[in-house]
Amino acid sequence: VWLTLVNDVTERKRAEAALLESEEQFRQLADNIPQVFWITDVAQRKALYISAAAENLLGWPVPLLRARPRLLIRALHKEDRRRVRDGRKFAKQGGYDETYRIVRPDGSMRWVRDRAFPVYDASSTVYRIAGITEDITDRKEAEERLMNLAHYDVLTSLPNRFLFYDRLK
Repeated sequence: VWLTLVNDVTERKRAEAALLESEEQFRQLADNIPQVFWITDVAQRKALYISAAAENLLGWPVPLLRARPRLLIRALHKEDRRRVRDGRKFAKQGGYDETYRIVRPDGSMRWVRDRAFPVYDASSTVYRIAGITEDITDRKEAEERLMNLAHYDVLTSLPNRFLFYDRLK
């Protein structure tokens, strides 16, 4: 007696190919945007993905950032650490949107806007936190220049009448 079992795996192979294509498209998109895209695991509290843009923003190679996640915390400006940590506590409840400073290994400072949102599994449980971090240093410097122009004379750099009245109030 011969028993022959035939399994058609065509559909499974198509699904695997579609998944691989989808993953490749995600990687190409995430690695080619200027913002840092990241994903963390809620249970293990570790970074699952950090896009290549993190290297330009933070000054450390991405493999090192994945291997030593404490570098991300150390990069936070000391004056901003508590506020950022408090904001991140709410990531599971609906995300956060924080603006803060980071200090790069060379000592230079950058302003960033960090936005995060919860990712739910099939049972509506938060299992990942995903986010986008963008460098807003140029915008912050432009705001400072505008404030300076509004309050100080361009030629003498002395306080102007507007600043005088503001302080008088």
